[in-house]
Amino acid sequence: MKGSIRRTVFGITEFAPIIVFGYLASADSVDLRERFLIGGMLALTILVTNRVIKWHMNSLALATNIFLLIEGLAFTIFIEVIAIVQGFLRESAIFIVAFVIGLIRTIVSPCGFLDVEAEDPSAVKRGSVYLLVAVLGGLGMSILFRGQERLSAALPFIVLLFLQRVLRENLRKGMAANE
Repeated sequence: MKGSIRRTVFGITEFAPIIVFGYLASADSVDLRERFLIGGMLALTILVTNRVIKWHMNSLALATNIFLLIEGLAFTIFIEVIAIVQGFLRESAIFIVAFVIGLIRTIVSPCGFLDVEAEDPSAVKRGSVYLLVAVLGGLGMSILFRGQERLSAALPFIVLLFLQRVLRENLRKGMAANE
């Protein structure tokens, strides 16, 4: 039980940078540059903390934190190439980062993009591929609703988090049924 509570608390904490970034969108006095700087600093803090305590970070949280870190750095040291790409991609960039992280974890990690250990590696790979396809769907939605943060980024990302959880639970239930 204690491990479950600890995992839940850290699970919320690892998404704190993107939650704060989203919250700052409602503050009229905070411009996009400041939001990315704050989000990037928080993401860096979470990534370093995660590295120090050696806790396996949720793949989608890792993607959001890397996205915020890249964007924060781009605003800090103005990297023209990233600024041009960000201006073109806008909200879609987070889904591209999520796809790259998901693809790497699907190929390299036994826990895959779902971040779950299972006796059947093919089931993890299959679930990870489903989630990768969903990320591409989120990318499509972000392109379709470009410029509307809630519809192009927040809503599809929440759907990805929900799908990741459903796929994990289905995998765990399948393992429990086989025991």
